[in-house]
Amino acid sequence: MKGRTGLEYTKGWEMGERMRKSGIDTIGDISWGTHICQFYQTKEDLMDMLVPYFRAGLENNEFCLWLTSQPIEVEAAKEALRKAIPDFNNYLEKGQIEIISCTNWYLKENDFDSKRVLNSWAEKLNQAIANGHDGLRLSENTFWLEKEGCRNGFDEYREIHRISGNYQIIALCSYSIDRCNAAEILDVLTNHQFALIKKEGKWQQVASFQRKCTEEILLRKEEELQEANKALQESEESFRTLAENSPDMIARFDRKNRHLYANPAAADTCGCSQEEIIGKSNSELGMNPEQVKFWGRHYEKVFATGKPEKIEFHYTSPQGKEYYLNTQIVPEFVDGRVTSILAISRDITDIKETGTKLKETLDNLENLVKERTVELEKAYNSLKESERSLAEAQKMAHIGNWDRNLITGESYWSEETYRIFRRSTQKNSVKYDEFLSYIHPDDRDYVDKTIQNRLKESPQSIDYRIILADGEERTIHCEAEVVFDEKNVPIKARGIIQDITERRKAEKALKLSEEKYRIIAEQTRQLVYDYDVEKNDVDWAGNIKEFTGYDPEEFKNITLSRRSRVHPEDLDRLQSSIKKYMKYGGTYRSEYRCRKKDGSYTFVEDSGVCLKNEKGKVNRVLGTIKDITERKSSQERLEMSERKYRSFIQNFKGIVYQADENFIPQFLHGAVEEITGYSKEEFMSELPWKEIIDPEYLPTILNEGIRLRTSPDVTEREFKIKNRTGKIKWIHETCQKIPGENGKPIYQGVIYDITERKQAEETLANIETARKKETHHRIKNNLQVISSLLDLEAEKFKNRGYIKDSELLEAFRESQDRIISVALIHEELHKGKGTDTLNFSPYLQRLAKNLFQTYRIGDLNVSLNIELEDNILFEMETAVPLGLIVNELVSNSLKYAFPGSSKGIIQIKLCREKDRECRSNAPGSKKENNKVTSFILTVSDNGVGIPESIDLENTDTLGLQLVTILVDQLGGKLELKRGFGTVFSIEFTVAEEH
Repeated sequence: MKGRTGLEYTKGWEMGERMRKSGIDTIGDISWGTHICQFYQTKEDLMDMLVPYFRAGLENNEFCLWLTSQPIEVEAAKEALRKAIPDFNNYLEKGQIEIISCTNWYLKENDFDSKRVLNSWAEKLNQAIANGHDGLRLSENTFWLEKEGCRNGFDEYREIHRISGNYQIIALCSYSIDRCNAAEILDVLTNHQFALIKKEGKWQQVASFQRKCTEEILLRKEEELQEANKALQESEESFRTLAENSPDMIARFDRKNRHLYANPAAADTCGCSQEEIIGKSNSELGMNPEQVKFWGRHYEKVFATGKPEKIEFHYTSPQGKEYYLNTQIVPEFVDGRVTSILAISRDITDIKETGTKLKETLDNLENLVKERTVELEKAYNSLKESERSLAEAQKMAHIGNWDRNLITGESYWSEETYRIFRRSTQKNSVKYDEFLSYIHPDDRDYVDKTIQNRLKESPQSIDYRIILADGEERTIHCEAEVVFDEKNVPIKARGIIQDITERRKAEKALKLSEEKYRIIAEQTRQLVYDYDVEKNDVDWAGNIKEFTGYDPEEFKNITLSRRSRVHPEDLDRLQSSIKKYMKYGGTYRSEYRCRKKDGSYTFVEDSGVCLKNEKGKVNRVLGTIKDITERKSSQERLEMSERKYRSFIQNFKGIVYQADENFIPQFLHGAVEEITGYSKEEFMSELPWKEIIDPEYLPTILNEGIRLRTSPDVTEREFKIKNRTGKIKWIHETCQKIPGENGKPIYQGVIYDITERKQAEETLANIETARKKETHHRIKNNLQVISSLLDLEAEKFKNRGYIKDSELLEAFRESQDRIISVALIHEELHKGKGTDTLNFSPYLQRLAKNLFQTYRIGDLNVSLNIELEDNILFEMETAVPLGLIVNELVSNSLKYAFPGSSKGIIQIKLCREKDRECRSNAPGSKKENNKVTSFILTVSDNGVGIPESIDLENTDTLGLQLVTILVDQLGGKLELKRGFGTVFSIEFTVAEEH
């Protein structure tokens, strides 16, 4: 809160002045500046606290200000004070007390202005002191904050109380405990000296130890979040350092094709500085309009599809330099949406001129850059996930407390402690041996010995693992202290626990990110160094042994004499370059020969950036050293054979052919031998083309040849061939019939080798399978979280007397069952092969058993009989409605079919009825050649039966309405049979692929 307020002129008291009577027995006397919070449930709770509070203020010559709202209005407040204070009307007439509506006090035209409110308080306090009163006593009810549009004023409202705590003001704030969540209650406890709540008809203070421990845990979580953010920043800086020092041109664009980032190499190529490029498009930088359009089409495609693009093009810089550039355009995602793209361009001019072998080397390097980019993106996403987990943990703050009497062995656990251990809150006191049984067997002795050895120490801190009832393993952090009697004998232990499983996962992810960074440096066969100029100390990363022949420790001791390891012919040039960049800073790049331990020399590329301190002097150098010996050798060899391979580069890479009316080749040109392993002459004379076609595809090729004779359309087909060496290759063929010179038709076409594309498509399919499995896994987890939240809400209502056994609790359980039935589908799909097809029989068995566990209460003795046909596979659109139908019908039987302690049987049966060809499939559709299979699902019981008065077409029960709707959704038929028990029979059809 900025600006000068009237309160600055009212501060004239010292903490040493006499104490004030609070009027509250559990608190006693208090000083000016005290803030008290009261958690209430009823109007009577408010009156019980506020009436004696204001009576004490009036009797002690304090000006009283009551800011009231629901459930106590102004007139009701006055009437309550008249009954409790005999001279209340006198106090009211002489102006020693005012009762005002909160909304009228805080809001003006529905607007909350903290400065205006603070000045109003200052005015009231100044008037009170001027009229001879000792100070200001006020109370307010935060119910007004529930008003729409006022929630955003809560932080400013809290700041007002913080500032007013320095003046002659005593404040009591009332909070409806039914309207506060856990985070808000924790915030209230943190910002008030006293907190009062009514337990068993008596007002009590909230325990300070628990508040203290809670604050310490939240502080620790904040520090951990800061550490994670720091690690994320360091990872980003490392990535930026690599990009800044990369010889490749790297630029980032937004959706309007404007530059978000450009590294020095990109800026040099454009003839501009980095600052001049940022925020401008290629067109605004004066690029060739045709090239701008060419780049723009590919940028738009990557934004639209979310898939990388790879292009090659010729580029002339503003300085007139000619380039051939190979550019990889990579999408960058935020929350699943492409927000920007990264263009990584490499100068391949030399490669274009020197031929195919150098191009293969460049492709390998491009793949390494791509892999490194993907790995860094994974590391970044991992850190973001860690940050998000820590933020959620800080918000939710699941903390439980416990007490243990060391004399009697009796223990107390809070409800949150029971929830952390997933144990029933209805259990009696948990004994120490039982507590130990919950701990992971590998940690049990460690925890027991630590507790016994530290009974004379306080406080204590320990981490250990527990095993939940369902077998899940969780990690727990415990803070505790021991209470001693007057003889220094430990008599009681108490403390808090917190589930830190997610934090441990975040730490593991961070460690994994650091390991990935190290692996990237090693796998790209580069040395990364960080040179502290002032300390003359260098840190190295990468595979030093392979690169130099020295062990890491041995290499560290000799790197300072790097000039002695440079080839004499390169030394003067390198020293001149070092002197220049150490003087002026900025980026640098040098190539020279470096001597290894065995005396041999390797060509290296040394590039990096010089960083300056606040005095403008270079104090740090970051860079990479890359072995380019192979590239140099390849360049020398390829320059010698340039003329030999220039013609080969210009040749066509596929096969062009013409065939006569009998499909006998008359002309072949191109990479015939490269693709097939046979020469042109062999195909023209003795080897029929069909001899090398994979037998699986030969019938189709022959049938298409027959169709091609009567059709002028272009035919495209893909099939496999076996070349001379026996290697299988994928071929794409385009063929068309055209008139020949003699009136007879001829066939001409083009053949390409698409083996690499097919392999890439298979790789992408595997990635898509993994993505689908992860999607099902996350949906299942989210549905389980929703189910748990419903369970918590049901537990909250269950503890209220007027809610127990009501339809509301039953509705909660039914909603949970429906959610779980869908969650089980996604869990089964996650376990599968990544398709959206579910093996329905195992799923039905799990669903039914889960329902029996949910409704197994009292003396209910009902058995389950399941008859399911094997290998019934349904898509999601069929599996979800069927799962919900079974959930509703089985739940209905469990709840109503067997009243009292009746014995009974519930039967579920699913089988195929018959197969028939699908008559509705049009030619060319995706379902062509599918067959329709009829299924019958039967859910029955031998219970009391459904009353005749219930009509399925006009039922008023939600469950049966839902069943009817879902059967219609499936296009099925529902039949109900009454008599001995109840039988629901559902007939439906599903189209299955051959």
